[in-house]
Amino acid sequence: MDRAVKRIAVVILATGLLAAATPASAQTSALSDQISHHEQKLAAARAANKRREEGLELIVLGYLYRQAGQMQTALERLSGALALSEKAGHQIGQAMTLNTMGRIYCDMGQEDKALDFSGRALSLYRSQGMRQGEANALNSLGRAYNELGRREEALKCLNEALAIWREPTGAQTTPAAGSGRSAAMKRLRGRHARKSR
Repeated sequence: MDRAVKRIAVVILATGLLAAATPASAQTSALSDQISHHEQKLAAARAANKRREEGLELIVLGYLYRQAGQMQTALERLSGALALSEKAGHQIGQAMTLNTMGRIYCDMGQEDKALDFSGRALSLYRSQGMRQGEANALNSLGRAYNELGRREEALKCLNEALAIWREPTGAQTTPAAGSGRSAAMKRLRGRHARKSR
């Protein structure tokens, strides 16, 4: 895995672990501190004309602003990251950014945009052979289809994602992925079965 991708994953994982172990008021403060820290790193990267570092910080900030509920700011940061990734030809960075933007659009109730962005991410992940990224994009697509009431397409995407997460390499990189996602699949199947009766 690319060092830059690992770095982003570590920041995202640390943010999630911090949120799980911290009271809500302290979470807000900690998240605000992280945003401030990464905004400073972004400014330093721009001042030093370090485009790769700038792109990484923009991706991290997009994630952090999403966690803070500041969706428009998250999209602005991610749009900057996408432009840099496209210019550099970094397809994995493009895919990560597109999928995160797709999730944000779904959070905002703009499922058609979510399908577009996560669909583009899926194509890029597949072209790079990134199975875990492919599963993440399929999960995002499944969520958007589900929100649109397109249950058959949602189930297809979620089943594909689940199959990838259950692959031996997926089990090593995402040990808890199967259990939580399988519960989500069961709930979705249950809703689908009730609707089709």
